[in-house]
Amino acid sequence: MISPSLVLWAVQRLGLALGGSVVLFCMYQTLELLYAELTSPLRNLAGPPSENIFFGNFRELFDSQDSSVVQQKWTEKYGKTIKFKGIMGITWLYTTDLKAMNHFLVNTQIYQKPPGAVYNLERLLGKGVIIVEGDMHKLQRKLLNPAFGPQQIRELTEVFVEKSIQVCLPK
Repeated sequence: MISPSLVLWAVQRLGLALGGSVVLFCMYQTLELLYAELTSPLRNLAGPPSENIFFGNFRELFDSQDSSVVQQKWTEKYGKTIKFKGIMGITWLYTTDLKAMNHFLVNTQIYQKPPGAVYNLERLLGKGVIIVEGDMHKLQRKLLNPAFGPQQIRELTEVFVEKSIQVCLPK
């Protein structure tokens, strides 16, 4: 028969091992994040100073009536491509440079969407050509190409013009 003190000793050791594993995992994640921030190529970009260690510059964005005004102020002060701090001090890239945006959008094998963004976009829009990447994106684009040929676009021009006028003219 196993003595109760032996069972208690085993449970305590298991609890210590489990607690230690959680602490080590958290330390590893923190160090990995710190290393990524310290070695990030974004660290040399200009940008607004972080106002808060927990919320970064997000508080400034969320507190404003229109976040685009804040972003425009940043680009006027720091340039077309800037960095700003997100939650827990994580660096975010913000650009209004069309050449840079084109580079990001064309090179999806290098610049992939973050998993959280993919998950939320898939729930909202489904696994369509906007969301998927790699070979699946190429396949979907190939299937959609005939719908965007010169003749099809010519047929839609009248609709585009009509809707543009409706949107632009005051009511």
